[in-house]
Amino acid sequence: MGYRHYFYKVKKADVETIKDMTYKQLVEYAEANGVEVDEWDGHKYVNFINDKFLNKVEVYCLGKLYWDDTAELIYNKGTPLFSVPEVQKEFEEYAPYVVGKEGLLEAIRIYHEKVLEFYKDLLVDGKKRELPFEITLTQDDVKSLRVLQVYLFLILRRLPY
Repeated sequence: MGYRHYFYKVKKADVETIKDMTYKQLVEYAEANGVEVDEWDGHKYVNFINDKFLNKVEVYCLGKLYWDDTAELIYNKGTPLFSVPEVQKEFEEYAPYVVGKEGLLEAIRIYHEKVLEFYKDLLVDGKKRELPFEITLTQDDVKSLRVLQVYLFLILRRLPY
């Protein structure tokens, strides 16, 4: 189990509007814009994932990003969505960062490397892989190097460089 990471498209003006707000101001902003605000034990909670919040549009779901600090590499290319530390901490489980073009290019670079590594792994005949519960698998031999070359060509042709 884990959290999924998303790229959203958001208007710069909307980000600038909320960037410096306190949590109380943010709750008022959310209520004024029709975003769900839950209340529990006297504390109000903004429904950050509601699409009405910032009128965000999902661009891409990156998945759970378990490997090699991928999420941190992307977020380090941007800035926190909120300049008020208490507000940023309130939403930290949602990883609210503005990553812009640099973050998108970093995600493309990371996935590009992962695809290349995946195909390189296919070329290692008889490689043994250790899995949980003491299971060892031997990778099958790749019989057609030409088929692999065609796939690599098609993938690399689509990447922007």
